[in-house]
Amino acid sequence: MQDAAITALYDGQCSLCRACCRWLHGLDWRDRIAFTDLHTIEAQPALMGEIHVLVGAQRLTGFDGVRRLLRELPLGMPVWLLLHVPGAAWLGRRAYRLVARNRYRIGGGAGCVSGACGVGAVGRTQ
Repeated sequence: MQDAAITALYDGQCSLCRACCRWLHGLDWRDRIAFTDLHTIEAQPALMGEIHVLVGAQRLTGFDGVRRLLRELPLGMPVWLLLHVPGAAWLGRRAYRLVARNRYRIGGGAGCVSGACGVGAVGRTQ
């Protein structure tokens, strides 16, 4: 297994976030992405609102981060291309923010304690 080229920092107490990371990890046949739960690195609470994708010195968040992750996945490349058509970024950023604000409700409030879902392992972590 090679070192990951990209690190994705996500909210590990969000079942929707964990499910998305599991899905992305399953498509990461080349092991290019390392998924790290923000709760395991004592991140600042302000970082919890969206995914953070680190590519070298560059940091992409939210929709832009997800779009960058898709570029690394063989099956994600067609979606990555579609997300570059005119208007896709404008709409994608708004849709991402809407989902991110409601992620605990969308992810299934059942089984969550005080709005925080249990932490589960997702792929390879650092």
